[in-house]
Amino acid sequence: MRRAKPSAASLGLTPVRYYQLLVRAADSIEGIAADPLIARQVRDVGAARAAALARRAGRAA
Repeated sequence: MRRAKPSAASLGLTPVRYYQLLVRAADSIEGIAADPLIARQVRDVGAARAAALARRAGRAA
């Protein structure tokens, strides 16, 4: 996922907007059908980040 800045810039998007659209596409039926491996990778990365955030929030409480 290190290619976000060049990819986002080439599309005229900010990196945040790029990731928002990427996650939306990875969760859609069309995105999964277009490239199931990338869609799975994007969802897995998001799930790992959410789990890490939940662990940190649990320790801070």
